[in-house]
Amino acid sequence: LAMAQQDMVLAPLVQRAAILCRDDEFQSFVSSEFPLDWTTTTGTDDEKAAAIMREQCMVSSRKELATNRDAAERFDLLTGKFEMWKRQN
Repeated sequence: LAMAQQDMVLAPLVQRAAILCRDDEFQSFVSSEFPLDWTTTTGTDDEKAAAIMREQCMVSSRKELATNRDAAERFDLLTGKFEMWKRQN
């Protein structure tokens, strides 16, 4: 039961991650903070943001944010940097 409760807490991170990757402001953040990754990653801006997010969280799928606490912590660090970046821009 404890593990199931933990998964329920982390599951919304998957949704947040997907929403963020479609967000123009997050895409601007990712492209400015990770310019080499942004220019060498192929796909739409949504796909580039998702690829860089997966790389930064060290996962192969954003779904892992629901079950991997370390990845969830890396996601929190990335979103914290994004919030700080928004205040400065």
